[in-house]
Amino acid sequence: MPALIKQTPFLLLLTILIASCATKKLTKTTIYTYSNVEFNPASSDRAIGADFTLSIEPIDAKGLNLEAYKSLSRDGGYEKQHTAYYTYITKEKNSLSSSERSKLNRLLKRYETLDNMQLNGDISGFVASTFKEQIYQNEIMNTSFGFDGSETSFINNGVEIYEDFNPYRIDKRYLSLFKLAFGNRSNNVQNIHIDNFQIASNRELLYPFKTEYFESTLAGENEKMKFIYRMNMPNELKLTPNQVVDKYISTPPINTDNDSLNVTYITEGRVVSFPFSIKTNTVQEKQSFTAYTFTMHGDTRHMVVELPNGISFPLKNGMLYINDRSTNDPLKIYALSFMNNRMYFAEKEFVPANIKKRKVELVFERKN
Repeated sequence: MPALIKQTPFLLLLTILIASCATKKLTKTTIYTYSNVEFNPASSDRAIGADFTLSIEPIDAKGLNLEAYKSLSRDGGYEKQHTAYYTYITKEKNSLSSSERSKLNRLLKRYETLDNMQLNGDISGFVASTFKEQIYQNEIMNTSFGFDGSETSFINNGVEIYEDFNPYRIDKRYLSLFKLAFGNRSNNVQNIHIDNFQIASNRELLYPFKTEYFESTLAGENEKMKFIYRMNMPNELKLTPNQVVDKYISTPPINTDNDSLNVTYITEGRVVSFPFSIKTNTVQEKQSFTAYTFTMHGDTRHMVVELPNGISFPLKNGMLYINDRSTNDPLKIYALSFMNNRMYFAEKEFVPANIKKRKVELVFERKN
């Protein structure tokens, strides 16, 4: 049975650094406390009529973090609207001092090399954008940008690092989300309205947010609204003959202390119920991470890690903490170094369990 993972305010983190002189092994241990929310059944199917079916599944809204992030790349909005460096590189040069202009020109040359690498298929658009942001933050803003791999956001497959792209996360809290699968088996057009749905939790009655709510709440966040228009249940949905469609509806966070939930579809005086029982368990897990280091060269260094599920993130330094539970999962590392204004690039896929002394050897080649 699938479970929904919800991070709770009483997240307890205990970090222990252990350095052994004999093995030089560096580890971190994290105590992670969360609520495990289970719905039974995991999904519910009903026949609304002789030729119309509906399936409803309560889902964890954070599960759409990666999908929301990927959608930005598909429509070209990620680089221009969701990176700090874009504002910097589009500054009016006449307003800059000679030293600032020199820094900007050096940055643009590095970005041009990354663009060529992307065009040649050396790196993906995700990796190129991550490198650009890391170079800007580290070299222009003088900030330590990235992760070391042991953060709690990586415990659930790393999906939380993309939470800021998810339109179903409002004011730093996720909405309750339901996936709807519509099936029109007739030869006629079926009209479904969002007003047909209501969600009852004990004596609390909730209604799905309409498009106008997102247009008001996400005003100015065009890329998030594109995702809403793509995925969310519109106020009126028209199903063509023999069409199957998946959409989402959302409500304010439901009270998971209640032991039941009922989603109802109401049309022409007829009520079709989709009942669910709710079980919430508080879980405490001990997660251990071991440090792996990478060989580097050059004066300035930047690194990006790609997880097996496609999630990529900037590495804060030349050390990556890997969960001891996933040392058999392959990882990919991308690295840039600069020496005498020349860029060098390395790429390596490796299985942590196969790395001796937890040191990953990287081979660099010149790119400009």
